[in-house]
Amino acid sequence: MLSLFRTKKSLLKKKKYLDAERLLRHARNSEAFKVQPTLFEEKKVASEMVKSGEIDYEAVKKKALDFIFDKNWKIRNIGVKLFGEIRCKDGVQSLCNMLSDRKEIGFIRRNSAKALGMIGLNTQNAIEALSESVNDNYWEIRTEAIKSLGLLAGKKSEIEAILLTRLLGKNFHNELSGNEKTRINFREKNFEVREAIAENMGRVGVSKNAVLALKYLLKDDIWMVRAKALRSLSLMMGNDNEEFRKITSGVDLTCESFVPVFPLKEVFSEIVVNNRVKK
Repeated sequence: MLSLFRTKKSLLKKKKYLDAERLLRHARNSEAFKVQPTLFEEKKVASEMVKSGEIDYEAVKKKALDFIFDKNWKIRNIGVKLFGEIRCKDGVQSLCNMLSDRKEIGFIRRNSAKALGMIGLNTQNAIEALSESVNDNYWEIRTEAIKSLGLLAGKKSEIEAILLTRLLGKNFHNELSGNEKTRINFREKNFEVREAIAENMGRVGVSKNAVLALKYLLKDDIWMVRAKALRSLSLMMGNDNEEFRKITSGVDLTCESFVPVFPLKEVFSEIVVNNRVKK
């Protein structure tokens, strides 16, 4: 009898997980969630979506709120992903709490950081939770936190300093004051985190230090990091800037790739060469 009870309980758990997975797939494939997130707060728009058979936003939100408190971490993880997919502003505080909870599963914390960026609501709690997570021990959390900060924070010296500290250490001013022709020993050893820093420094950077850091990232051993640094420098300095052209003249354009071209050369051509042709 006890064995039968356990089997039934196990089947119910599995059914809940499979139902949650189906709901997540439906949310990802729905055209409804490709519109502006703010539209979901308008009852008229939400009602029309329900009538069209597209998706019931309120029902999905209710499910997501239920999922994030489930004992099964896989279901909690789906709840977190649902918040991001439906751009649920009501879920921001819960996501901040999960991201900041060091006892929570790493995958859930990583996806919480990502979901905050997808929702796009710039709150003090969200910025603080993401900023603290830039120095997390788990590199995937650091990566997603940096990406979401790039989407939410805007041009801010405080966020720039956080990224520079992650990249170079607390004494980043001293590191950046050295000879620009030499290489820097980056504090951040994970190349995907450096790639995220290179990509988002152009979005949050406001000072010369950000430009100097990107110059050093142009010398990174990993071509994806160099490509993102090139784009960020273009964003900060402008393609037609004389100093920008000098900086990019010595970029190593070779890279390992599964396509029969060098993707970094394509980025260089798009940003630098095409700009010369226009002139």
